[in-house]
Amino acid sequence: MGWPFTLHHESRAKGERNLVSDAIETFAQLLAARLDPPARRVTAPGDRSALESIYARIGARFPALYEHLVLHYRWEAADLSEFELLANPGPEELFGQLFYDSHFAECLIPAGLVPFARPAGGSYDPICFHLARRRGHDCPVVRVDHENILSRVRVGRLVEVAPSFRGLATRLSSPG
Repeated sequence: MGWPFTLHHESRAKGERNLVSDAIETFAQLLAARLDPPARRVTAPGDRSALESIYARIGARFPALYEHLVLHYRWEAADLSEFELLANPGPEELFGQLFYDSHFAECLIPAGLVPFARPAGGSYDPICFHLARRRGHDCPVVRVDHENILSRVRVGRLVEVAPSFRGLATRLSSPG
């Protein structure tokens, strides 16, 4: 299933905001169900203010779809096709999950990179939102070679995994 919706959060018309929220939630449900183990919808989702301490530390907001996921769903580290999504125990503990290695935080945050996954199969390379290249409410997804960070204390070459988180999520939530 492709992404049949367009995200326009800046719309001020109430009906359009509801369509956007419904579209994000519909897609979040598809993605959450594909996780292994599946994500759980929370009965009392947080609001964006629950993420403000993370946003203050990383200097930017998550892509809209990921923000919706972390506020409305909880999951353990979960397989999603060729990736392992880092756990989302809730907004309060999320930063610790995303920056599971302090060396990564030192190099990635100043470069506008925020890890949210790893390749399946045990690779230590972080899969990151490239927030420094943000376009609207989304951004490219890149793979960072962990060896450069751990041995040279710098971000090396970035390999684009998807032009946007929405594009990656669309690919990963499609059957097959």
